[in-house]
Amino acid sequence: MPDIVQVTVNTKIMDLFRFMIFHAYSKVSGMVTLVFSIVSLFMLPVSIFVWKDNFVTLAFALLVVLYLIITPLNMLAQARRQVRSNPVFKNPITYHISEEILEVQQYTGTARLFWNQLIRVKKTPFDYLFYVNKEQAFVMPKTDVDKDDIVILDAIIEKVKAEVGTRVSLVNKENVKSRKDKREKVDVLEKQLMEIASKDGIPVEDKSETEE
Repeated sequence: MPDIVQVTVNTKIMDLFRFMIFHAYSKVSGMVTLVFSIVSLFMLPVSIFVWKDNFVTLAFALLVVLYLIITPLNMLAQARRQVRSNPVFKNPITYHISEEILEVQQYTGTARLFWNQLIRVKKTPFDYLFYVNKEQAFVMPKTDVDKDDIVILDAIIEKVKAEVGTRVSLVNKENVKSRKDKREKVDVLEKQLMEIASKDGIPVEDKSETEE
């Protein structure tokens, strides 16, 4: 039977804030801005005490204040607003993860995604990020994952990384057998998920007709 990792997350302000910081500064434009801001921070005292150039000092100061202080504070405020006002973040989110699917159970319902439907999967020092598009991702803090499950989860991500983002069509003739095999594995997972849910006292409706 395939391994399934179950993780329940209660999204906190800092969880969303870390994602926003990572997302903003992992882009090329964000990295360039961050480098210039850090350089400006180190050059600011040089400009003040050595060069004594008011214009250059002001330019360095603006970069530091704007990108190293105001921008992160705005992100923190945005994260606070979303966690406090968005019902999705007010309720627990449960993930079931295997080599076949990523299932996300929210108060609004259940979403089941095959790995080729995800844009990107990223592991940071603090979180697992499952991107559903270029701007949005499911955030799973590592602190919510059991130590034993982290090993299994890392192995799953390593195995599926080549599939992530491919959006391979499963209706081509050459993929008919692959689709059949995947369907059989998902059926096995379906039974496992229902067993897990029954142990937790959560009613699970049969999704055997779910389309890929």
